[in-house]
Amino acid sequence: ASPVRMDLGQGVRAASVACGARHTLILTEGGTVLACGQGADGQLGTGTREGAVSKATEVPLPSGARATQVACGKDFSVVVLDDGRVLSCGADDYGQLGQGKGQRYVPDLREIRHLQGVDVESVACGEYHATALTRQGRVYAWGYGRFGQLGTGAT
Repeated sequence: ASPVRMDLGQGVRAASVACGARHTLILTEGGTVLACGQGADGQLGTGTREGAVSKATEVPLPSGARATQVACGKDFSVVVLDDGRVLSCGADDYGQLGQGKGQRYVPDLREIRHLQGVDVESVACGEYHATALTRQGRVYAWGYGRFGQLGTGAT
């Protein structure tokens, strides 16, 4: 298929994009997040576990917050806010949301409490794991680590 331009809305400019297995996140220059694609596992962060969303839709963020980065795993999403907080949503089969034990599916962006007070600059996601880089040069990892991808020395 040939590339087709997405309609992000009047005057909206993208700053970066990220793709999961079947979903896409778009970070706008204004710090909002747009999502489209498969949302059955909650990976769009729109608050529901809806099927296919074919038009980029705004993802609710905490009041007054601006996103600075987006990342996608297979069926989950991670967002960094301008104050260093990190939020996640989607499927949590292997702890890839960093939320601890809880719901299998999280359809809305929720803060990763274990990273509270840690000034995160950027995140990256693999299929079922994620990492966060702090402004102090430290790396945190969580999720599926059977093959050593978390770098903790355990498999």
